Amino acid sequence: MALIALNLQTLDRLDPKLQAAFTTHLRRAVQDCLDRPAEKKGRRVLLEVEVTPILDDDGGCSRVNADFKFRDKLPDRRSRTYEMIAQRDGRLILNEFSPTAPDQLTIDDVPGPGQEVQAPKLPPPEPADRAASDRKSAAAGD
Repeated sequence: MALIALNLQTLDRLDPKLQAAFTTHLRRAVQDCLDRPAEKKGRRVLLEVEVTPILDDDGGCSRVNADFKFRDKLPDRRSRTYEMIAQRDGRLILNEFSPTAPDQLTIDDVPGPGQEVQAPKLPPPEPADRAASDRKSAAAGD
């Protein structure tokens, strides 16, 4: 019987999957640094070992169960900000041709000489919204 003390050097002798899991999380943190070098927040790789006592018959403890949990903490990935038109029914309306300016006109929308600029036509409510609206109208006796 070969008894050895558990430490970071002997972790892979307990189970090679533990070292592989640590390596996977470490690579993920390093790759995030390479992908986003301008992100100055640190990346964390955490190894949590939970040790739970196994009670002996006399109420003492000479053995434990050990569970290992690996986690990484990377800075959140955020998109750029998109301006949208907010509708009272809870929908957000966007301009697919100009994601940062919902009121931006396309060449097809530009009025000819002597014509006024028209407000953009918003899409109709979704079918589920229409059904809810119809139910409200029916309940109100419209």
